[in-house]
Amino acid sequence: MRQPENYSEIVKRENMARQMQFHFLYNTLSSIREVVLQDPEYASDLIYDFTVYLRACIRTMQNQELISVYQEMEYVRAYVNIEKMRMGKRLHVTYDLQSEDFKIVPLSIQPLVENAIRHGIFPKGLQGGNVSIKAETLAGCHIITVKDDGVGFDYQKVQDEVRRGERDSVGLDNTTSRLKQQCNADIVITSEIGTGTTVTILVPI
Repeated sequence: MRQPENYSEIVKRENMARQMQFHFLYNTLSSIREVVLQDPEYASDLIYDFTVYLRACIRTMQNQELISVYQEMEYVRAYVNIEKMRMGKRLHVTYDLQSEDFKIVPLSIQPLVENAIRHGIFPKGLQGGNVSIKAETLAGCHIITVKDDGVGFDYQKVQDEVRRGERDSVGLDNTTSRLKQQCNADIVITSEIGTGTTVTILVPI
């Protein structure tokens, strides 16, 4: 059951919205401008995807009403399409959505996919890589898994750096906090350098 928001929660949500990566918005618009000159039809599709992504950001800024996984995946696909514009064939994304009707907070899967692409696949350069997104219901629990075969990282080392203030982990912290508060969900992260990262959201029924 959703808990009422106090003032600090509202401030946190507003701060999260302000943390939207403005350089991503600027770069996207600049890239679309270039595509318009070469392929107007493709540019039109990208503009649609961009508006879907912006709608999700605005919705998250205005309220935290739960949405279906189906709706969240619309935002995810829009974001992935934008990233594919830049990365081309280097980025491969697959979807295995066996269960899409349960509720989660908006922009909870998308940040995980963004992390997988930007911090997992993009650093591999021309080699590129794969991201898989899976949603299923097993043993009384809704499970969402975002997995990549990117560069991976030392999870414990990163957590230690965050605690010492040497690294910013606000994005994932916000996602974890919102899922916990509103869905009583947990996030499990496993990663291995050179192999990739798996992030699993567990939402109790």
